[in-house]
Amino acid sequence: MIHDSYINGKRYLPYARCSTKAQGDNSVEQQLGAILSFGTERGATATEPIVRVGVSASVEWNVDEFVREVKERLDRGEQFDFVFVFDESRLTRGGPLHSSKVRYDLLAMGVDVIGVTRYIEDPRTRQMITTFDAMAAQAHAEAIATNASRGAQQSLEDGRRAHCAFPPYGIDKLITTSEGEALWTLRHLADGSQEQYNAKTKELIRT
Repeated sequence: MIHDSYINGKRYLPYARCSTKAQGDNSVEQQLGAILSFGTERGATATEPIVRVGVSASVEWNVDEFVREVKERLDRGEQFDFVFVFDESRLTRGGPLHSSKVRYDLLAMGVDVIGVTRYIEDPRTRQMITTFDAMAAQAHAEAIATNASRGAQQSLEDGRRAHCAFPPYGIDKLITTSEGEALWTLRHLADGSQEQYNAKTKELIRT
C-alpha cells in the first residue's frame, strides 16, 4: 500500500551513520532497512545511499562534511528531493541550532531532510518536533559522555586502571612487561585502526 504523501514519486538519498566500527554491520543494515521500507510505502525512489561508519554526529565538522558530500553529488548532476535518515540522532547530535543549520543549508540546495521513524506530514509540525528531537539527541550524547568519563576517572583514582583506554591521537600507549621493561608503543588512528612501533627506535612494526 502506498501512503498518500507529498513524497510520492520523488527521489531520495538514504543516509545511514553509526559512531563506532563495531556497530557497522547491524546498525547500518537496520537503518537502511527502515529507510527503504518507508520510501517504498510512499512510492519514492532511492538513489545510492551514503553510509558513514565510525563517525560521531557530536562532532559538528563530521555533519558538515556530509552536507558537502550531498552538494558534490548534486553538482555532479544527481537528482533527489530528500535525504532520508532513520531519526534525528543519525543526522546530528549537535543540538537544535546545528540541526536547523544543517537542514537550512540542505533546503537551500533543494533537499529536505526526513526522519523516517518520526515522520509527520505537516511541515510546520514536523519542524517543531524535529527541534525537540534534536535536543533529545544532544542530551543523550552528553549523558553517555558524562557517565563514561565519570566511570573512567573513578577507576583511575581507585587504581583499577593504569592509563586511559583510548589515548588522544599523538599520545602513544607504552606496552611494558610486569617488570616495567618497554616492549612497544601502540598508536590509535582516527579510522579505528592501530599501529605498533618499536619502543626504542620508534620504527613501525605493523599496522
